[in-house]
Amino acid sequence: IKRPTKLLFSADSANPYEVEPIRNVIANLTCNPGIIYDLFINNPKANVGNKFNTRDEVMQEIGKILGPGCDISVELNNPFSDSINELLEEAARFKEMLSKYRVVIKVPHTGPVNADNVKELLEGDKKFQRPYDAGSTKDKFRGHNLALLLHEYGYRINFTLMFEPYQTAL
Repeated sequence: IKRPTKLLFSADSANPYEVEPIRNVIANLTCNPGIIYDLFINNPKANVGNKFNTRDEVMQEIGKILGPGCDISVELNNPFSDSINELLEEAARFKEMLSKYRVVIKVPHTGPVNADNVKELLEGDKKFQRPYDAGSTKDKFRGHNLALLLHEYGYRINFTLMFEPYQTAL
């Protein structure tokens, strides 16, 4: 579907009421679980009338609003899961919901972050205690290995959480 402008805009939102007025000018929408739950579903001012209760309901509505011409980047609920089947099942659910032509899976560039210490980014002062170059090789390449796995299964990837220049170079 041709867009009304030669410029391609991206947006980062999970609020269908915000997405609807910009649907004709964006080429990519990025959503992640934190935005969906914290800024939309659990926010009564945003989730007018408490119409949406689940992540899938929000994503389906956004998919309907945007139509087939816009990529939608979604993040897996637990990118640190050791269950390959769990990761692939969730990605497949998004592919079925949004279509293989527009779903893009967001993969975190994990660096020294792992399942045991990711809480530091989500709780308290939300500051990570390890330096960017600390951590195991396994931790540092977790995101890259996940991206490779998903790519091997035909998914397009959007890397996220690149805090340091060396991460971008990788």
